[in-house]
Amino acid sequence: MDKNITIESLIEQVRNLIRYQGHVRYDTPIYEVFHRDVTEFVFANSLDKTEHWNYIQKFLMWQSTQYMINDEANAILTGLENIRQEMLERSSGHKDPIWAYIHPIIIKVAQPLFLDRHYSEAVQSAIVEINARIKKIRIRIDGEELDGDTLMRQTFSVNQPKLSFEDNSTANGKNVQQGYMDIFAGAMKGIRNPNAHENMEIKKDDAVRKLMLTSLLMYKVDEAVAFSGITE
Repeated sequence: MDKNITIESLIEQVRNLIRYQGHVRYDTPIYEVFHRDVTEFVFANSLDKTEHWNYIQKFLMWQSTQYMINDEANAILTGLENIRQEMLERSSGHKDPIWAYIHPIIIKVAQPLFLDRHYSEAVQSAIVEINARIKKIRIRIDGEELDGDTLMRQTFSVNQPKLSFEDNSTANGKNVQQGYMDIFAGAMKGIRNPNAHENMEIKKDDAVRKLMLTSLLMYKVDEAVAFSGITE
């Protein structure tokens, strides 16, 4: 197997398929490469009998008459993220059902700390990663460097959003934008800032709840990036 093919590179290939301008067809070059790479990766890592691969195959194209819609690409992305989690469990020998629901980026920065029982640090790493990702996106969009709740309120502004979750020309869209703007800003003030300024210890169950929140927010960033057509 090509050593450059990793679960992370496959996830990025799917994101590129989502960003592709126009229909992604069976013979579209970037899809042909992805189809070849994902198949090679799955069989090389003995994942071909897993439920995740069975799920992914439902949304792959197998005929020249087919083309892929975003819902199918997002389903493949979900399947790959589940494979990523399974591979993490294989390597660590650790199985905990919460990680099946956590965003891959949050798993990467928070899981090692969590498994070492550094619960506060795990949550802090997760929330800091959200801030860092949005900060990088914002700098890429307009070069403005903001931080914390100010960054969240200006980036997800209802009236002049840099990132939108859906069509906020509608009343429902505005409500969604307003709601998540407040949640992102609130997470910075209510979770990140207190942990950053004080040596706070939290219990495992509290850490799980907060990691679930950070995971939700990271998935919402994925949605906003895709909807807004931003390249990270």
